[in-house]
Amino acid sequence: MKIAIRTDANGQIATGHLFRCLAIASHLTEEGAEVVFVFAEPEVLSSYPAVTKYPCRVLNSDWRRPDSEIQSLIRLLREEQTDLLLVDTYFASSFYLAVLHKHLPVVYFDDLAKEIYDVSMLIHCIPETDYGRYLQRYRDRDTEVCCGLEYCPMRDEFRNCSRSSERPRRILITTGGTDPLNLQYRLLDRFVRNSGLASFCFTAVSGALNVNYPRLRQLEELYPERVTVLRNTMDMAELMKNSMLAVSACGTTLYEMCACGLPAVAFAIADNQLSVGRTMHQLGLIRYCGDARCLGIEESVEKNLEEMIADPEKLQTMGREIQLRIDGRGTDRICRKIIGLCSSPGMTGRN
Repeated sequence: MKIAIRTDANGQIATGHLFRCLAIASHLTEEGAEVVFVFAEPEVLSSYPAVTKYPCRVLNSDWRRPDSEIQSLIRLLREEQTDLLLVDTYFASSFYLAVLHKHLPVVYFDDLAKEIYDVSMLIHCIPETDYGRYLQRYRDRDTEVCCGLEYCPMRDEFRNCSRSSERPRRILITTGGTDPLNLQYRLLDRFVRNSGLASFCFTAVSGALNVNYPRLRQLEELYPERVTVLRNTMDMAELMKNSMLAVSACGTTLYEMCACGLPAVAFAIADNQLSVGRTMHQLGLIRYCGDARCLGIEESVEKNLEEMIADPEKLQTMGREIQLRIDGRGTDRICRKIIGLCSSPGMTGRN
């Protein structure tokens, strides 16, 4: 069984796409499958060396226009004798997916829910208060729909995380792999000067493509006892389990925080994160502060942080409740479905 994963990661794309694909690749490999990654550009190979443990192919295409790569990708899939294709990019069109689906089973991460797609399986793990409308779209179609927070893919370290009631007075700060708004520095600089947060230490996790990393290191040098800056770390579960609170963008990291029982103050840094933040707030999974591209986001984050710290009992309750909602086993569920698709009669040998 050989599975190709088509995704991208660069200075403009959130790294959550790559990391959830890596989690799925790891689990599929454990189950005996071969996995090959396919990228538009080679930049990801040097920026994220974790992906190079798998065979990687580069199409040298425009990641913004996947339709232009269809024929090259089909040739590659034939050469690799691929049994199934997993696609995780917001730029995939319904045409792109339908053409590929004529050649082999296609699984698509549908975060935006913009169109109806002709594929074998959809993964829609974006939080919603009611998934009924999404499921209704595919009621009469031959497409398996994996819908809900139970399908949030994560690395094995987030599966059944133990949660201690006594956590260090540490605040974890993450703003995505690139941090185009320089939010980590802006927030961290504010927090270390806040007398109400004087008893807390801060850990900022910076992505490999974060151009503001040198400024974060300057803060670390100024406040060596209170500030730790980590770059491109893969040990996120331990960091989350050893923090009392988090400040985060509304990306896939939020789901990992929930699995670790770590309450978070969150904000959107892109259009696709706006509804995620609002819905997770409505569900009681986070404290949402709004769009970080608007003025005043630092004040809003700081105010919410102070309010949560002021009520430790409520903070403990929130930590327990969010861990019940997201158990960290979404990767297992997705991989079982993928393996089932590959072994279904009539699903192989199409490419």
